[in-house]
Amino acid sequence: MGKENRRQQTSSGTGAVPAEFDDATVWAAWMYYVDELTQSEIAEIVGVSRVTVIKMLQEARDRGVVSIRINTEIAGRAQLARELAHTFNLDA
Repeated sequence: MGKENRRQQTSSGTGAVPAEFDDATVWAAWMYYVDELTQSEIAEIVGVSRVTVIKMLQEARDRGVVSIRINTEIAGRAQLARELAHTFNLDA
């Protein structure tokens, strides 16, 4: 489904939280991470400022609604690269 279709389906036009979401924070997180809407688009839909959306997304992470996981293989390589750069005084 295209982003425009998701935006149309997601937007209630009133800023009211849809029944399937617990609260506006969960709804904002869903729109951002699942529907891939921008913070500005979410702000317009919910009827708040973009700064408020940023705070809502942080709250979702803090409450455990959203968790961000880094692929351990990639993380291991990045950590090794940093350690080598530090050990040998290299610029990244």
